[in-house]
Amino acid sequence: MEDLNLIMMLKATRDLSKYAFCQPHNSDRYFPPSHEVDNESTNLSSREATPYMLPETEADKEDSSHRIQLTFTQRPKNIREGYVFGSDPRVYDILLGNRGCNRLSNWHFCITFDEQKRVVLRDFSRWGTSVSYDGQARNQIRHHFTWIINFNDEKVDFKTIEVRIAGRDPLTFEIKLAEHKTCKDEYGLRLNSYLEESRTALPLFNMLRIYSQETTAAPTQPLSPGQHPIYVKSEEVGQGEFGRVYRVKDVSTGLSFAGKTFLSDCQREVEIMRGVSHLSMFIYTVVQQCLTGEKEHIVQFMNFTEEPVPMLVMEYLPLGSMIDLHQESPITVEETITILHQGLRALEYLHFEGIAH
Repeated sequence: MEDLNLIMMLKATRDLSKYAFCQPHNSDRYFPPSHEVDNESTNLSSREATPYMLPETEADKEDSSHRIQLTFTQRPKNIREGYVFGSDPRVYDILLGNRGCNRLSNWHFCITFDEQKRVVLRDFSRWGTSVSYDGQARNQIRHHFTWIINFNDEKVDFKTIEVRIAGRDPLTFEIKLAEHKTCKDEYGLRLNSYLEESRTALPLFNMLRIYSQETTAAPTQPLSPGQHPIYVKSEEVGQGEFGRVYRVKDVSTGLSFAGKTFLSDCQREVEIMRGVSHLSMFIYTVVQQCLTGEKEHIVQFMNFTEEPVPMLVMEYLPLGSMIDLHQESPITVEETITILHQGLRALEYLHFEGIAH
């Protein structure tokens, strides 16, 4: 039966996070494995061989993991900020370890809701955090950064979302959002009450982020750019001889873009797009203009990212290809002439600039 008060379950995926979860400070939110071998929950440092066991079902795997529950009934210390994870007892709700140990900050990150009622993780640390979506963006470390955990988008369904604090022995855990399919309205009322309380709560002086001062030790390796956007693929929307195009999500804003990855060297195309994006007329945008009667829409070059692979990030327009639109509503002869005329104008401009397409 679905639990109206349950927001999410955090599942430890490495020994360090298992050890952190079962610390006394976390006992009111901690759920130990329901069945273990050789009492592993009290001896995480054991290196003894594990007896052979039959394959586990998904339910068995959940029961055999070390878990932290976040619920509406156990409010965070500072509801304005949400559930704080870190090393300072004055500010954290969930203890992850000692300050400076394994690149852990006093106030490392918090998990809360944004104005659109989406679950988000916000990092406040010096060393940074990474959040992966079905393995994507695992090594893209950011600090003072926001990740959306649930995009509230029917076309986006990431099965495994993992949080990672990358020290010598990474601390990692998965986020499992609770389902409320049979009690959606009742859950919504609890969420609205929580959000209203967070908006009206007064700031607590002893909870200010002045306690998020970090260790003065210098980093041993450079971080990824702290504020550089992270894009994750949600679905493939097209492919050609030289690359593939995906619908991608900006993990901080939830906005959709078209991301093109390449099968060969891409630098030349990047420079071309930067130079002519104000006139580039991909065929589906021309069709959109002709069939909807709206003002002219141009595919805009938005960004270029090199991690984990080079990708052009462009404006995403959902109407699809000319074939898709023609199948939905046949294109007339007059509209075909208009499309051809505008496409030729775009080619004329490109050829004038010395660009072959």
